[in-house]
Amino acid sequence: MGFSIQKYVSDLLRNNPETRYTARQIAEWIVTKFPEEVEAKRQKSQAKVVPLDTNEAMLTQIVAEIGAQRKNLEKKYPDIRTTEGRPRKYFSTSKVDDVDGEAVETKIYPDLKCHIP
Repeated sequence: MGFSIQKYVSDLLRNNPETRYTARQIAEWIVTKFPEEVEAKRQKSQAKVVPLDTNEAMLTQIVAEIGAQRKNLEKKYPDIRTTEGRPRKYFSTSKVDDVDGEAVETKIYPDLKCHIP
């Protein structure tokens, strides 16, 4: 399997519902869990200004990619959310906010692409 930020992030968050992670924590998990894919990404990199030649540079790149994919993640996976404050936290939940801002339990029906309370 190739390197897929969306897949890795969604897998982690969905397997740990309601647990909140920073992009850096997610990136550290990806580096630990998928070392071969990370190394293949490093080898394919053509970055010149900031080469991905150190573990910290690779980690920083993955953190940046997670942040860049935030809107796409939330759009593709309705159960994945992020907090507004800094550092932003990513999490999976089956709750949606009602008009008063209170969280309500819902069931997610991916085939119908909707939430039903």
